[in-house]
Formats: sequence, structure tokens, C-alpha cells
Amino acid sequence: MALTKAELHEYGLTLFGERYQSRFAAALTAVRGKPVSQTQVSQWVAGPDGQRDPPLWLLPLVLHVARRERADLEQRMRHLDWLLQRDDRRARRLLAAADRHPEVRPLLDDAPEAEDDGPDLTP
Repeated sequence: MALTKAELHEYGLTLFGERYQSRFAAALTAVRGKPVSQTQVSQWVAGPDGQRDPPLWLLPLVLHVARRERADLEQRMRHLDWLLQRDDRRARRLLAAADRHPEVRPLLDDAPEAEDDGPDLTP
């Protein structure tokens, strides 16, 4: 069974955000090896059902793009977690030093509560 217009829109929106059609077209082109234009994507998601519906061959391509994007997001999330963990420690040290530098405190109010990650090395 083919994707519905609503399902294609849901994938596009979830994968690439509000203005997804050109990025979705580029991703589909890369997987298909033949051009898929933003105009085609727009036509597939617009209008009443039965007019320019998404073609049958589109579903496997959309699933491939979705899986690839999910893997990319997972990799980026792991890296972001590492960055946050690294810099949370730095922010906590700055927060501890904020008594000496009151102008810094407003910037650090959103820093997470300190976790026990070793001794405080604040000079």
C-alpha cells in the first residue's frame, strides 16, 4: 500500500521540520539516484486525495531516508551528550567561582545542579 499524503507530510515534517520539502526532495534524490524535485514533493502532499498521490515506489525510499536520518540524529545526540557532560562540569566550576565574579551568576543560573564528579579544582 502506498503512503498517504498525510503520512508523507508527517515523515517530512518529523525528519526536516516546517519547511521540509526541498530537503526531503534532496534526500529522496540521493537514495533514488534519480531526481526528485521539491515540486514533486509539494504535489504529493498537497491537494485532495486521488490527485497526484504519492507513488507506490516512494514508501521504501522514505523508510530508508527515515532510518538514515534517525541514525544521524542518534550519533549527533551521543556527541551532544558528551559535550553537555564535559561543559556542565566547567559551568559548575564557574558557578562555584561566581561569588568572586557576581556578573557571571545570571549566566549560570540555568546550570544543572552539581553531581559528584570528583574534587572541585577551582583555583
